[in-house]
Amino acid sequence: MRDWDQSGAVSQRRRAPQSRSHSNKILGEPHSVSGTGIAKQPPSKGTENDRHKYRLRQYNGKWAAERDAENKDTRAALLAQLRALGVTEVTAEYEGYGDSGNVEDITLQPSGIALPADLSSQLDNFAWAFAYQQHPGFENNDGGYGTLTWDIAKDSIDLDHADRFVDSTHSYHEGL
Repeated sequence: MRDWDQSGAVSQRRRAPQSRSHSNKILGEPHSVSGTGIAKQPPSKGTENDRHKYRLRQYNGKWAAERDAENKDTRAALLAQLRALGVTEVTAEYEGYGDSGNVEDITLQPSGIALPADLSSQLDNFAWAFAYQQHPGFENNDGGYGTLTWDIAKDSIDLDHADRFVDSTHSYHEGL
């Protein structure tokens, strides 16, 4: 298992820039990621906040495209290795809250197949990255959890995800 809060590289990839100077350095280029629907030029009018929101949308679009490409490459590599070992299904249970999270358990079908340590770690990282790609930020606050089921023969992934949240109902009665 990996405690994602302790891994600086992974944490940095999952978080939006925290300071304006950091986001300007990353987002200084005036081009959008193809297919993201983000305008190619920042708004020439508007507040500094509008321009910051534009840069943040550009960063998030670029981040999503990079993660998508990385997940596709990792998926293809893992698929070949898992098929070679005779794995037919992978089930990964994950959970996150309070700004951290991890993959709790990975089971393989048929049972009894042992993965090499490096492949097990890669699969753990992929399961988290794939879930995070679909539900970015789910590990924040009350968090979320889910199950990723990967049918290796069909190369089809089902993701059953739930987000936790606090709900409250407020009512005010005056002069009853």
